[in-house]
Amino acid sequence: MTAVSRTARPRFARRALQLLAIAPFLMVASAAHAQSAITVKPLSDDECTALAKELSNRSGVSVDMVVGSADSYLFTNVGGTACLFSGTATGISKNLENLSKIAGGFEGWTRDNAYDADGPDGTNAAFTRGQDWFAVSVSAEPPSGECEDVMISDCKAPKEKWTWTVSGIAFTAPASSVKPEF
Repeated sequence: MTAVSRTARPRFARRALQLLAIAPFLMVASAAHAQSAITVKPLSDDECTALAKELSNRSGVSVDMVVGSADSYLFTNVGGTACLFSGTATGISKNLENLSKIAGGFEGWTRDNAYDADGPDGTNAAFTRGQDWFAVSVSAEPPSGECEDVMISDCKAPKEKWTWTVSGIAFTAPASSVKPEF
């Protein structure tokens, strides 16, 4: 064995021991994340239908609502069933700067600004009402093959050619649950 390999072996052993030493902490963190999943239930059909109608009116996109699996639909730690909203359309002449207004306040709901995420091609927002949650995501994408070499905010393609997508989720969470995570 050469002198180089003898010195490399203890260094490798130290690194391996360091990794083994933190393994229990990683397992605990993984288990804690798995335990933090929230099992939710949908709002009433009437409430969800009203939210879908409001989303359609604000965006110009026909938004459908179904009750379905909440697993990984906008939130990463939410399971169970919820009202799910979705719609996609082209031919809408909305201004991209107004995307955040589409996800503006909803009557009876309080916007939780910690969930706000805005960019030139989309916006996310979440609202609460007691233990009820409502989150919406709105995005716009230029036509395929256009604006690929420019920043999305500089795209000159007519807005009527863009594809608009509206998605959302509404549910009631247990009182003792953690907050949902995007």
